[in-house]
Formats: sequence, C-alpha cells, structure tokens
Amino acid sequence: MVLVARNRERLQVLAERLQREHNIEVQVAAADLSNPDDIVEIAQKIGNQWPLDLLINNASIGSVGLFHRQPVAAETAQIELNVVALVQLTHAVVPHMVAAGHGTIMNLSSLSALPPSPCSAIYGATKAFVTSFSESLHTELSDTGVTVTAVMPGAVRTEFQQRVGEHAFDKVPERAWMSADAVAVSALSAAARGDALHIPGRKYQAVAAAAHLMPRALLRTLARRTAPGQTSI
Repeated sequence: MVLVARNRERLQVLAERLQREHNIEVQVAAADLSNPDDIVEIAQKIGNQWPLDLLINNASIGSVGLFHRQPVAAETAQIELNVVALVQLTHAVVPHMVAAGHGTIMNLSSLSALPPSPCSAIYGATKAFVTSFSESLHTELSDTGVTVTAVMPGAVRTEFQQRVGEHAFDKVPERAWMSADAVAVSALSAAARGDALHIPGRKYQAVAAAAHLMPRALLRTLARRTAPGQTSI
C-alpha cells in the first residue's frame, strides 16, 4: 500500500498502524498534490516504481463563499488538486493496468456535481468533471478488465468542514451526515463490483434521483436557498 498526503508525520503513524494490524507493507510519500511539481513526481513513481492494482483518488479541497470574493489562487488550486492531479495520476496508472488486464480506479466525486453549487462554484464544477471523466473512462476501458468508479457522497464528517469553517454547513441537518467509515465501506464495495457510478446511502440515492427529475430552474432556486455561507452580493 502507498499512502500519499501532505503531512508526513500523520502518514507515518497511519502506515505503522496498518502494518501492525494487517501485516502488510506500507510506503509513505509526502506530497502536496495541488503543486504541479509534486503531481509529476508522484505520477512518475506510479508509472515506474509502484505496480498498483487499485488507485483511490481521494484528495480534494473546497471553499465556501462568493466566487468573486475568493482569492483566485486558492480557486485555481482547487482545480489543480481536484482535477489536474486526478487526471495525471489516473493517466499514470491506466497503461499498466491495461497491460495487466485488470485494475480498479476509484475517483471521489460528490453529490455536489449534480445541482448548481452557489458559494462553492469551483468545487461543484470540479466534481462534475470528476463524475463525467470517470464515467467516460469507465466506458472507454470496458473491454480491458480495468474499471473506473466515481463515488458521489453527500455530507460526510471529515476535516473538510473544519478547514472551510463549521458554520458554513449550519444548514445541513444532523441526520443528513454520514461517517467517513460508512462511505468508505460502501465505496470500496461499489468499486469491487465495477460500478461506474456510486452514491453512498439510500437517502442520497433518492436525492440524486429527484435532482435528475427536477427542472434546472427549480434546482437553481433550491440551491440558492440551501447554499452554504453568504449568497447575497
């Protein structure tokens, strides 16, 4: 197993626990995947050093607030991490998986990919890309033994809320939240089945079905009323 994230110390602690509990070899690579140089370095290691049969593209960042009031560097950093890094890492691993005749890629999208995302416009747009890209690649690779799954969770308790501000999610009712463990179990099961798209949780599957049936104008109205943070100019 190879773990990639920014904080080497936390990665090392996790690696040691996984090795101890599961008797597996775990490597650690500290990298900031919003940094183009770090993306290239990790992609090269995937292509040359790490024979992966499962790639999980989980890293992503977001922001909450009016788009024109956000620092443009922070907004483009979202695109670098949520889109560019995911594409480059996927591109690095696919040739080896195709040559081997098997492999699994799991890309973390979001339910935010379906409706408009006011006050989180870049995040929603990047996740819409992830969903479309993953489904297209899943179809493209259908005869190779390689599967690609886009996982589209709703509200999940992670450090994401702490980083963008807990109060940004005050409109999300407590019953709507899912645990990261529950989402991970559901997502891995879907990836093992080779599903193209997966929405963890029946309540969110119902939400997605309703969103597909609603007129876009109605979706925009609902999105504005439930958007996190301030939505007025």
